[in-house]
Amino acid sequence: MRPTVIKLSDIVQATGIDPAETKAVLRAFCHQPAEVNHDFVLPNSQPGPNFAFKPLIQLDNDRDVLLCPTVCSEAFYEAIATALRRVDKQTEGKIGKATERFVRRQLEERGIAALSGYYEYGGTEYECDLAIETPEVILLVELKKKPLTRRAQAGRNIDILMDLAQSLFDAQIQLNRHELVLRQAGSLTLMNKDGAEARIDLGEKSVAKIAMTLLDYGSFQDRRVLFQIFQTCVGTTFSTDSNAEVDNIKKLNSRARKLAAQYRQLTCLDTAYSQYPNQFVNSWFLSVPQFLVLLSNASSSATLVKELLMTAAVTTHSLDWYQEYAFVRKILSQQQCRN
Repeated sequence: MRPTVIKLSDIVQATGIDPAETKAVLRAFCHQPAEVNHDFVLPNSQPGPNFAFKPLIQLDNDRDVLLCPTVCSEAFYEAIATALRRVDKQTEGKIGKATERFVRRQLEERGIAALSGYYEYGGTEYECDLAIETPEVILLVELKKKPLTRRAQAGRNIDILMDLAQSLFDAQIQLNRHELVLRQAGSLTLMNKDGAEARIDLGEKSVAKIAMTLLDYGSFQDRRVLFQIFQTCVGTTFSTDSNAEVDNIKKLNSRARKLAAQYRQLTCLDTAYSQYPNQFVNSWFLSVPQFLVLLSNASSSATLVKELLMTAAVTTHSLDWYQEYAFVRKILSQQQCRN
């Protein structure tokens, strides 16, 4: 794509926003030409690349240039979030709540009923982000906004594990807790902020669980990779020779122990767990964009679950969820045409 020149005066004229405020916003995402990727020397110089986080280059007081939208767009979320964190300490909480509202609104627009709220378990209050019920399946969803950091994307093992711990593992621990309550008590009663209660009865239904991230985690969200992550981490004790990483390793081991204990409990409560090819078969790791793709082909709770299960036992070994989902839908469409 061709470079685009952005004029401060044009934005002010089109929006009516104060010129000083507009300039302050633009400058938060702008740097001088000599600063572009200045500290990026080697592939493992993770903090070095900054072009995507400051995509504008200042030409003069009125003009900035956006050189390549396709390169800069990848960091659209983190660039804005980073700028907001500097001026608002509540940014993380606001982003999380806004994302939950957005997902709920998308479900409502398609007529899909979703419950959420708080419940008590073991004397402690917990929150369930989303519970979607069909006659055959209870779909539980927990959302985490934690992105895959640049250090993790560069292949640094401890950062990969910690990013997964604060997204996938934390969400899965919550999901397993919801399922444990359902299997122990036979139901889960959620209370919203207004005091209204909604009860979900397990009965003969199965349980499906989605650990959801705000942004894509790439191949980590492939189900075969997901199973390998769980099988490797659950019951494993991690260690490190680096004093700087001792605390992180302790936190990682704590999560791994919790997951292992939960799956032991689930196996005792539901004999089906011991009959599964692996005990993680009812778990998914998806992003909000991937979930929206499922929703684009769903018009009810039942059709949403159907779309989710469509790729449950299929793999093209592409490690690309989008490609596999499109492939399955194409095959099914061709079969319907033949029939």
